[in-house]
Formats: sequence, structure tokens, C-alpha cells
Amino acid sequence: MLSSGTTAPVEIVPRVVANTLVVMGILYFSTMLGLVVEAVQAKMQALREGRSTVVEREHTVMLGWTEKSLLFVKEIINANESEGGGVIVVLCKEGKEQMEKELSLFIKKADLKGTTIVFRQGSRLMIGDLDKVSVATARSVVVFSDTGMVPDQADAEILQVILNLNNMQLAGHVVAEVRDKDNEALIHLIGRGNVETVVSHDVIGRLMLMSVRQPGLAEVRFHPRVRGGRILHRALASTRRYVVEGRSAHAPRGGAHRHT
Repeated sequence: MLSSGTTAPVEIVPRVVANTLVVMGILYFSTMLGLVVEAVQAKMQALREGRSTVVEREHTVMLGWTEKSLLFVKEIINANESEGGGVIVVLCKEGKEQMEKELSLFIKKADLKGTTIVFRQGSRLMIGDLDKVSVATARSVVVFSDTGMVPDQADAEILQVILNLNNMQLAGHVVAEVRDKDNEALIHLIGRGNVETVVSHDVIGRLMLMSVRQPGLAEVRFHPRVRGGRILHRALASTRRYVVEGRSAHAPRGGAHRHT
């Protein structure tokens, strides 16, 4: 015989506590998942924009990006071919994706010859950005002059970059482009003997003068060849033929003048 009896009262407090814990757990898990996703997205964005640190040694660092940079990269690729390739790290104000697109239009992937080119976005006037491209462990550092400035302002920026590099205990040497020859002596003084300068306007002027004095010199083609660790440049012209090895230049017979 069944008796209806009395039913036990429902406890409200434990259920409220359990539901509250479930809701808090869901909110906590959603918050942590959102933070992880945001951190991953920020890291991927930093990699795309070139803000991460480059960990390399014995590489070539280019500070600045001008119309000369693409040709310079091509020459470094040819120089690294005998060593099986190398690493070129470029620090510039422009974005990484823009620079990679510009490079791909000028140099095909098959023409890299084992050389890896890495772009990083930043300012060469900031020591933190210089550390980003591992300047201290680079084999060589090339500083390009900003063509958007007047010569004196561009050389003043080069001077500031050299001062920053002097405080980083570099393992390699530095080559800096100078626009005004009058500023070359000051940059040599600040560089403490570790900086080589190239006066771009002076070099162009000399080449133009030599081309005027020597017909056919402007059509010379240089073919770099490596022999015994030294670079041999064969210059072929329609009227004369020069063989330049190292820094010595031998003119052909016939009383030709020697230009240095």
C-alpha cells in the first residue's frame, strides 16, 4: 500500500551557487580564450610588419632604403654566391610587405642564389631598432643617405647614425654614403677609423668626367669573378679593355693614360 507522504523541500541556495559557478567558468574561459587569440594575432601582425628581432651573425645590414638599394642588394647577392649565399637584413621606415613586393618585382626568387633578404620596419636613429636587426653581430653595415633631404640634413642624419653605432660595439665595419664632401672628414673623425665613406655625387661626377675623356667607357660591362678569394672585375669596352684586380688598374699599351 502506497502512501503519498511529504516531498522534500527544494534547496534553492545550492542551485544558485552552482549556476553562478557555471556562468563564471564560462566567462573566465571566454576571457582567457580571447586574450590568447589576441596575443597570437598581435604576434602574427608583428611578423607581417617586420617588428620582431632578427637573430643572425655575420650578416649584412642595410640602414635605409633608396633607389640605389635594389642594385646594391643584387651586387651583394652576386658576391655571396661563392659562399653559398648569405643573409641581408634591411631596416627602413617603409612597411615590410611593401618592400618585399618591390624586391620581388626586381629580383626573382630563383636569382637570390641562396641569399636570404629580411626586412624590418623601424628607425635607424633608435638604438632599439638597431638592436632589432642585430647590428652588433653583423659582418658589415651599410648606411644609405636619405635622398628626400638636402645634403647637409642627410649627412647630419648619417652622423647621428654613426654615433649610435659607435655605442654598440660593432664586430664588423661600416660604410656610409655622404652627400657633401665637406662633411666627409667629420664623419671619419666620429667613426674612429671604423667607418668608410662614399661620396655619391663625387663618384658620379668622376665617372661622368672619365666617360667624357675616354669614349666608350660608359658602355663598360663589369663581370665579377672570384679567384683565390679576390674579386676580379673584367671590363669590356668597344675601344679598350681593362683588367682590374683589387685596386690596381693596368691600361693597354700605346701610351694610354692611367686614371685612378
